[in-house]
Amino acid sequence: SDRSRRAKMADDDATTAIRAYLPRLLIRRIAATPDLHLPDETCFAAAVAFVDVSGFTALSTSLADVHGREGGELLQKYINEYFEKMLAIVQAHGGDVVDFAGDAFVALWRGAPIWDLEQIAALKEERELLREAVHCCVHILCELDEYEVQAAGAATGRLRVHCGVAAGEATFLCLGGAAASQAPTAGRNELQYTLCGSIVEEMGAATDAAQSGEVYLGAAAAGLLRLGDADGMAPLPDELNVGLPRGGGLQ
Repeated sequence: SDRSRRAKMADDDATTAIRAYLPRLLIRRIAATPDLHLPDETCFAAAVAFVDVSGFTALSTSLADVHGREGGELLQKYINEYFEKMLAIVQAHGGDVVDFAGDAFVALWRGAPIWDLEQIAALKEERELLREAVHCCVHILCELDEYEVQAAGAATGRLRVHCGVAAGEATFLCLGGAAASQAPTAGRNELQYTLCGSIVEEMGAATDAAQSGEVYLGAAAAGLLRLGDADGMAPLPDELNVGLPRGGGLQ
């Protein structure tokens, strides 16, 4: 009937809208396992990158001083435009954004399930994923580090970026809520997901070690590329700097 067709179209539109806010990893997991039983755990070879932006606080203050309440709307506009450019680069390099944290996000490059790989094959895959993650971060720095925001009537803002990269075995957990086939019930209709494992800890340590304009590798990632200092971590090696041109600014 027309009513059922309209309802289906509405559901499809809603699903499309929701997909824009969820990592591809989660969408594919639910699609592959409609009767998902929680908690659900998936382990796989991976590389991850934490991309952290600084400079929005100073820009916010400048906009507020000049534009008052409208400064908040302008700031949101600049944030959205900036992150759209950044996420497009991640997507171009095959990455999947799995989490946002303030002015930062976590990008994932997923490989095969860890139990499907022999040790040598797993290391090779992790190395390839790592190189893609590093090249993505270099691309982001070349295009969007020291990025000038020409704010109307306010002082020019400059955004800086630094990245921490790790590689190894990752675990993706789906927690809480109810199975997709079950009707939502009070207190059980929320699905939480998280990425965990030592790879996340190494990513955080590498991010803390990186300064603005730098990509830093965690200990295991540095080992995969035969790098590393006394602490095990390493800055980005020159041979992985692909020399992409730096970009312009937001007008």
